[in-house]
Amino acid sequence: MRDIDEILRPFFASRTTSLIDSDLEKLQSLSEDQHLRGLVKKLIIEDDSSQLDAWTTGKIPSATATYHIWPRNEAGIGLGSDAGLGVGISTLARILHEGLLRPTQLAIRNYRIPAHNHQLSPETDHIRETIVVELPESAETVSLTSLAEDLVDCGNLDIISFKVGLGEAPCADLGTLFDENEQRCEEGRFSISSPSVWEISFELAGIHDNQELSCSRLRTAHAVLEPDSAPYWLEQLFYNTIRLETSSLCVRGPWPSDSWLDARRVVAKLVELELSCSSHVGISAHNLLATLSASKQSLKRIRFNDVRLVGNSSWREVFPEIASGCQSLVSFSIGRLHEDGKGELPIKFPGIKTCIPQEYRPGLRLLEKGHVYNRRMFRVDYEGPHAGKVLENLGLCVVAGTPDEILNEKCSCPVHREYTSF
Repeated sequence: MRDIDEILRPFFASRTTSLIDSDLEKLQSLSEDQHLRGLVKKLIIEDDSSQLDAWTTGKIPSATATYHIWPRNEAGIGLGSDAGLGVGISTLARILHEGLLRPTQLAIRNYRIPAHNHQLSPETDHIRETIVVELPESAETVSLTSLAEDLVDCGNLDIISFKVGLGEAPCADLGTLFDENEQRCEEGRFSISSPSVWEISFELAGIHDNQELSCSRLRTAHAVLEPDSAPYWLEQLFYNTIRLETSSLCVRGPWPSDSWLDARRVVAKLVELELSCSSHVGISAHNLLATLSASKQSLKRIRFNDVRLVGNSSWREVFPEIASGCQSLVSFSIGRLHEDGKGELPIKFPGIKTCIPQEYRPGLRLLEKGHVYNRRMFRVDYEGPHAGKVLENLGLCVVAGTPDEILNEKCSCPVHREYTSF
């Protein structure tokens, strides 16, 4: 039997399914085979859109072949079973819940072909009608993340890491494709672009008798969060797990100010935290510090990029608070931080090159960008035993971002305050 397994494993170790029609039937049959189902280690859920895209295949897709496509409108994927558009996510959730399939990797991929990639040939014009349809009123429309949420809630998973964000889009050799469509290129009707691939992936412990919440053993999370899905994933990350160690979050808006995180409920004990936000998203100093306070004994590394403080909050106050509260801090990276009421430009650190004591400078890295007459500190990194002390000094240098030339700026730290107008 071991020799047979060696032959079969390459064919069953990674399985891709659209959860539609014959694909769903094959998955059910596989889950009922007591031997073969144990060979499945990676399960990928995606439709056949990539097979219809010349960007990925390097050729014009067949107009007569059969493809399993999730019918879409501009809002997402139609899942209304009454309209005959059902995707068998509930069937998969049952299979996982009962432990019939026990993958250690699970991924959901949403491959979206750019509209002008359908203008390459008459065949692709026809295929566009297959992908983008006018869904019946009875068809429920949900986002890709809703499929993942259903699996987390109902699949009895034991998640140890997950990632939400852009996935890799393979590109084929397009040379032959260009040659075959030379006339369209000359007429200016030809255009082709890389697709948008959104992916949610999980690494699973393979334990299917989990009596806790699906994310209770989560240790690592990297996620780009949209307003419609962020509340769910933030709850999993910060409120339902006590083992989360590494978290990288990009929160995108628009959001009501400071509404995306309830620091009173945070239980995670983080070792590393990376946080970035879109221009429409902010967080108050109180909520940020309260969130970090839950990890004050364990937090060693922080990275803040494009984070805006709202209300009357100031980074001048926040940096020393982090330094005094997180005694284990050994590394930080600060880039493009903002404050409400201080304009759209990020805060600046005039005088930073001289106001950091010499004894703390080893391990300090400064990245400047801009014209030679208007250089700006783009990022400040530090790695070493004096992270807290350097962060305290950095707070003393903070001033609001202005379009003034760097030559007219003065630092307000104790070393340079006598030269300022503050």
